[in-house]
Amino acid sequence: MPPLPRRARPTLTGLDEVVRTTVLQRAALLGIRADWILTRYCEAEYYPDAGTLMEEVCSRYDLSAEEVFKAVWARYGSSGPPVRVDTTSPSPGLRRNGWAFIARMHPDWLLKALPDVEFLSAVEAAAADTADGEFRGDDMPVGFEWFEYIDGLLRVNGIEYSVVPRTLTFEWVGEDFNREQVIGPALTALSDPRLAGPAEEFAEALHKRRLAGNKDLEDAIDEAAKAVESTLKVLLVEHEVAPPARQTVVALFSVLQTAGVLPGYIEKIVTGAAGARNHMASHGHGAVAREIPVAVADASVAAAGTAIALLAHYLPVTIAPT
Repeated sequence: MPPLPRRARPTLTGLDEVVRTTVLQRAALLGIRADWILTRYCEAEYYPDAGTLMEEVCSRYDLSAEEVFKAVWARYGSSGPPVRVDTTSPSPGLRRNGWAFIARMHPDWLLKALPDVEFLSAVEAAAADTADGEFRGDDMPVGFEWFEYIDGLLRVNGIEYSVVPRTLTFEWVGEDFNREQVIGPALTALSDPRLAGPAEEFAEALHKRRLAGNKDLEDAIDEAAKAVESTLKVLLVEHEVAPPARQTVVALFSVLQTAGVLPGYIEKIVTGAAGARNHMASHGHGAVAREIPVAVADASVAAAGTAIALLAHYLPVTIAPT
């Protein structure tokens, strides 16, 4: 029996413990165990064990390994762990031993301690082994059944990730407003076969935003702006307008405006994503690496989505042959 339809709750800032617990409980009902999810994730990321995984994740996300370890260990409650481990030790070796013990006893606790992106990657790694990758409609492999449920869970909580249709992967789609008002319309516009190039670039921008590393955020800004450029180039071809010598967003818009294809008053809307790209993504870092604010990456992807959805209205209408 399908769940009852309901309106989304206020947007969550991430995958909170209730959501993660629900994902893992649903997995258990489908025969997907938490220890198996953790093992498959270690294998997918080429980590020899859960202890090494947790040490590397803490390092990658600049988290205090000691604090994360103590927070996970605290789940045992006031009674304390059944074995004696020095939870305050700065030694990675001792922490790895402790994490290995928790991985055996309560792997779900380690999964819940992962950053959002890593938790979703662990779910993807496990789901990949539950199906042959082929979506078969009513005869749905267990991995797709799990992801269908998770997709509804993410949507009802307004979480910024969504399942890519007919796949066992997640994509970043922004907060609830962006999902409905920006990303959704852009993806609909990009389903036009003439926009296959921009669609690929915009999909890459969403993918890079999901990964959320500093270089990934830079790439998300770059790919978002490229998707707008490519959409403008498609308009040039479709309206038979000669391209400018310099094919920047501003120059492309200018020739389309001169040709009467685009009205001048939408220029700021169309060129919005180019500003951050010019300052943060199209030139080398120099001696010191730039810090890319997440908010700027999000705004750039949203600006590109808005521009693409708007520009799609200026494509010539095609009439399918009868």
